[in-house]
Parts: sequence; structure tokens; C-alpha cells
Amino acid sequence: MTPYYADDLVTIYHGDCREWMPEADAVITDPPYGVGVPYGPSYDDARLDYWPWMQECVAAMRLVAPVVALTHRVAALAQLSGWDWVAVWDKGGSFGPRDPVSPLVAGWEPIFLYGVHSLGLMGPGLPDVVRVHPEPTNNRTDGRVGREKWSIAGIAHPVPKPLGLYRRLVDTLTRPGQLVLDPFAGTGTTLVAAKEAGRRAIGIEIEEAYCERMAVRLGQEVLGLLA
Repeated sequence: MTPYYADDLVTIYHGDCREWMPEADAVITDPPYGVGVPYGPSYDDARLDYWPWMQECVAAMRLVAPVVALTHRVAALAQLSGWDWVAVWDKGGSFGPRDPVSPLVAGWEPIFLYGVHSLGLMGPGLPDVVRVHPEPTNNRTDGRVGREKWSIAGIAHPVPKPLGLYRRLVDTLTRPGQLVLDPFAGTGTTLVAAKEAGRRAIGIEIEEAYCERMAVRLGQEVLGLLA
């Protein structure tokens, strides 16, 4: 597969991760949630076989990396198995639309951790409740946050995650010089977090428009910020 973008630390590939995933030290990703949100023309998030598809993807991730961390919605607790631990992304408040069949307004999401017990006590600790506020999106001017569309140059992503959350995962689950893989790279948040932390990273993304915007985003990162 030919790289779509590459620099000293990060490589982006435009393609389907089900067809190819390289070996890595850790997979850190935010896959589609199966809620019918339009990510783009190359992926149907309303697919009827979503959970079998997602389970196969998780199995494939675990074959290429000893450690896997993925965010997902609460319904995944009934569908995904084999994890070592489930941490919590505490958003610091209730954001986004209400559940259509109940009075609930979600203020947290699970973070599924596979292989985390293999890491031992090296490196910083990771609280299993991580409070990181969603970031204001750059298509709003009133400071509101939540499930708003992240947009750059007209290319929108419907459910972006905050960089601070993924920087925490990268810092805790990997060491400097190791390789991070994100098979659902989206807007490139995992890749930016890895680059800022001095990790090598590979991102795979099926939507070419996101690849284009990731390349712009990664090309603008300041290497002087590396930790």
C-alpha cells in the first residue's frame, strides 16, 4: 500500500484496514459507532451487521498489537469481550443528543483496554476514569461543545474526540520510539497525539477526504512540542 502522507514520525494510508494492518506496539483508535452517523460515502455506519463487523475488527487489531485501546459507546459493553479492563472517558458533563427512548443524556463513554496488564508498572499511571472535556469545534463561535461537526476546509467529521484524551492514552500505553497504529484514523487525533509524544504512528483511513485533511493537520504540527 502506497503512503498517502509521510513525515519523520507519521505515515497515513488511504485504504480499508480490514485488508491490511501492520504490526505495532499498540493500537489506539476511535472506530465508527454503528449509529448511522454519515462519516462519508465509503462506509455505511447503519450497516445491519455492525456488531459482527466490529468484533472482527477488534480481533484483527489484537493480532497485530499486544495492547489495544478503543473508545466506543455504552452499548458496546454488551457486545465486546475479552478486554482486560474498561476505563471511562468522563466528559465533565452531559453532552450531545438525548437517548431517543429514555431520559438519559450521556456524560461518559467506555474505553476498552486489551493487553493492558502486560505493561506492568512502567510509565505514568492511567486512572480508569479520565476526565477530559470535549473540545469546542471550529465551526462554532459560542464556545459550546458536544457532538458537533469538526470541520476543516469544508470537510466535517461528525463525532471528533478531544486530543487530550488520546494524548493521555498514548503517554500511558506506549513508550518513546514505539509504534502506534490507528486503523480508523478519521481526523488524525491519535496520530497528532503520538507525534506530539515522540512516538511513531501509522494511520489507516477509508475516506480519502479525511486523509487529505489529516495530511494538512499533521504537516502543520510543530515538532518542537515533542515530549
